Amino acid sequence: MEKITLSDKEIRILGCLMEKEKTTPDSYPLTVNSLLNACNQKTGRDPVMQLDNQDIETALDSLTRKDLAEEAYNDGGYAVRYQHCLDRAWELSDRQQALMALLMLRGSQTVGELKARTARLYDFAGTAELEQSLNHLCDRARPLAVRIPRKPGQKENRYDHLLYRENAGEEKKGPTIIINKKSSASPAPVSPAVRESLVELAPEVREAVASGRGVVALESTIISHGMPYPQNVETALEVEKIVRSEGAVPATIALMNGKFKVGLSADEIDMLGKTGRDVIKCSRRDLPFVLARKLPGATTVAATMIGAALGGVKMFATGGIGGVHRGAPATFDISADLDELARTDVAVVCAGAKAILDLPLTLEYLETRGVPVVGYGTEELPAFYTRTSGLNVDYRIDSPEELARALDIKWRLGLTGGVVIANPIPQEYSMDPDLINGVIDRALGEMEAKGIRGKESTPFLLARISELTEGDSLYSNIKLVFNNARLASKTALELAKL
Repeated sequence: MEKITLSDKEIRILGCLMEKEKTTPDSYPLTVNSLLNACNQKTGRDPVMQLDNQDIETALDSLTRKDLAEEAYNDGGYAVRYQHCLDRAWELSDRQQALMALLMLRGSQTVGELKARTARLYDFAGTAELEQSLNHLCDRARPLAVRIPRKPGQKENRYDHLLYRENAGEEKKGPTIIINKKSSASPAPVSPAVRESLVELAPEVREAVASGRGVVALESTIISHGMPYPQNVETALEVEKIVRSEGAVPATIALMNGKFKVGLSADEIDMLGKTGRDVIKCSRRDLPFVLARKLPGATTVAATMIGAALGGVKMFATGGIGGVHRGAPATFDISADLDELARTDVAVVCAGAKAILDLPLTLEYLETRGVPVVGYGTEELPAFYTRTSGLNVDYRIDSPEELARALDIKWRLGLTGGVVIANPIPQEYSMDPDLINGVIDRALGEMEAKGIRGKESTPFLLARISELTEGDSLYSNIKLVFNNARLASKTALELAKL
């Protein structure tokens, strides 16, 4: 997926093309001269512009390269004409095109103003139909419009478009629209219609993404498979509370009713906790089948990253990532989390890889796949239950501000993939290395004797280690998750400022 920034000139041109398609269909598509006149109209435009032919031609060339406009035909040597492609690029209905055209040409407006001005573009039956179309534009997985709550002295809410603007080479901060473009180096694009049918953002998350606020993704496997009930639910709700206390918005992710749900209710979290291991543990390979059957699914690190990316969320807090399992040279047991980190643009705050894994080989695999491993306040990779492992990270970073800047630069450069932000467990909750390593070795031996393999290995080991430590490891696990949620929230807020 490629981020497309639209200048004010490009927004004006697209708005005019949509408007003239409806109001003067006999002369549409438009020539450059006709488009120039439409853009420079003094009525029905806010702000009024004074563009020249070069402005129009340059912007049209840019829009054509972005697959948002195209040449319609060259009629026997007469002037080339242009038409917009927004019905395909954004899959807009006639009603939605009418509203987007007005918002792009005149800026923020009330429902009443839009109703009075859309008569020539689309004959809405009433304000209810118009508001329904506005809500659809605002509530898409990738919103194209936003509701602006009324200010003191105003009687109504207003609506505006969410196209990214750019003036004199200086970008204004605000939400961006992601346009899918074909590229041999990128994953297959997901159309807006497909995304809307398979991804559901909670209202709180949707508004936060649309307005450019900090959002933190949270996984659900830790609820269903990582802890016993009711501690799993209590922990999940407390993590969300911590994220909110830091000023960000939590987005716990799971599969429900045939959709990726980005943001769960307390009842949905409780259901996952009570159902426990009967909920399907979902990684990348499981997603199409669990969604097709409309079964509840708990998302691993890999699946949570996919859901976060689909929902426009860049930061993710968890306990620990998966990695290369001990004995992998013989078994080839390597978590799908590592490949997802190499392909999906989501940063993962964790206490390192889970201590049950082969940590040196996990670092080697991440290096091979080009995934940076950053230590927060440390030069050494934490080992989940303990602060040290004897292994170095790639870079040490000591502030959320620096983390956010590095992430922003990485993704603006088109360097695909995530980042592992290794955040050591607080000292007061760190376990004795000799004790926990002995317990892990014993649990691994029992797992081998029982023949447990694949996706069931990690839940078994975490549960058995908790039993052998009489709950001390679970206590440490909970505390490190809280610590990661705080750092992820702080970083998400800084990233939202860029």
